[in-house]
Amino acid sequence: MNQEIDIKLDSNGNIDTNYYIQEAHRLRSDYNAELFSAAKNSLKKALVKLLAFEFPKASARRPAHH
Repeated sequence: MNQEIDIKLDSNGNIDTNYYIQEAHRLRSDYNAELFSAAKNSLKKALVKLLAFEFPKASARRPAHH
């Protein structure tokens, strides 16, 4: 099972570490943006649910104390 891997090289023929570092930063940034967006949406849903809570209505037909 042979797999061909394309490795980015710099002008001297060495592995282009700057390219891979930049790519890692980009991937990490994309992941963190997705993570933050998901967390923000979850928090928003939780707050909407919390703020939509209604206390039960008090009934005027029965006394509050016995």
